[in-house]
Amino acid sequence: PEVLTRYQTRIAQEPDTLISDQSQFQYHLRGGLFTVEVKSAVLRDLKKEPPLEQVLEDRFLTMETSRSSRNLITKQEEFTTREGEVTGLKVFGSGEFQVDDTEDFVKCRYAIIAFGGPGFYQWIHLTWRLDDPLSQRVAERIMNSIEVSLEL
Repeated sequence: PEVLTRYQTRIAQEPDTLISDQSQFQYHLRGGLFTVEVKSAVLRDLKKEPPLEQVLEDRFLTMETSRSSRNLITKQEEFTTREGEVTGLKVFGSGEFQVDDTEDFVKCRYAIIAFGGPGFYQWIHLTWRLDDPLSQRVAERIMNSIEVSLEL
């Protein structure tokens, strides 16, 4: 079975940096444009509620400004976990995404879902091809199985 791979990202050391620690994981199917990314971040102020709208906007801007996507259409809504216990925010839509290191673009869907509580936030980012029903089912299965703890 395929697994998510941990990757390291540097945390800025400026005094105004909100994050004190983070973990990121990713799975990318080369050529198939199916991607799962997960990030958990601990805030410097453990009592502060995370700015989920800003977290989603930053993640979307990263996707939007990369050369690997274009013509993005977006919507936003509240997202509730399967058990209905935790509510977060979801940005989702469609666009054209670059196939690995080629000049080719294909139509895809994406979803970015964020949750948070005092002192932390988490997001999951999925991208899948529009013309691939199996990827659509896998993405839906992932979104329908999300469970979140709101405690550090």
